[in-house]
Amino acid sequence: MMGKQATNQTSRSRRPLWRRLGRRADGGQAIVELALILPVFVMLAFGLVDFGRIFYTYQALVNAAREGARYCAQNADGASTPAGAVAAELDGRITTDAITVRLEPAGAWGAPCPNVAANPDSSAAVTVRVTATFTPITPFVDRFMRDPSTGNLRKVAASAVMPVWN
Repeated sequence: MMGKQATNQTSRSRRPLWRRLGRRADGGQAIVELALILPVFVMLAFGLVDFGRIFYTYQALVNAAREGARYCAQNADGASTPAGAVAAELDGRITTDAITVRLEPAGAWGAPCPNVAANPDSSAAVTVRVTATFTPITPFVDRFMRDPSTGNLRKVAASAVMPVWN
């Protein structure tokens, strides 16, 4: 009996240390896999955040352009400008680059609301275009948002058309 017990003791001490401590041999492999895949997941997550920010910017610009077109449709006197209505709609969340107005069907782009009295046309409509520069937070998305010919960030633009209320 004593000889069997001594053999058992010897066989236990021959097992690797990680086996004796109850650890698995592939614990380091999991860390390496995490280190390899984590940057990909982080870039994907930030890319999704940037996509959400682009979509939010576009929707805010669409709403602001609609409010500017509504303002010009009501105040088509040639002296009013839709900048106040657009700024009120954006409420400081997005800085616009340009707000341009145009009287349809034919007219030049300008800043003030067009004078409908000078252009009496029953089918007149006002188009307001609002543009803003979007700056992404992810370097990967930043590459796709730049114009290849100039290297400048591309602009996000939205426009709205509204008939003039006489």
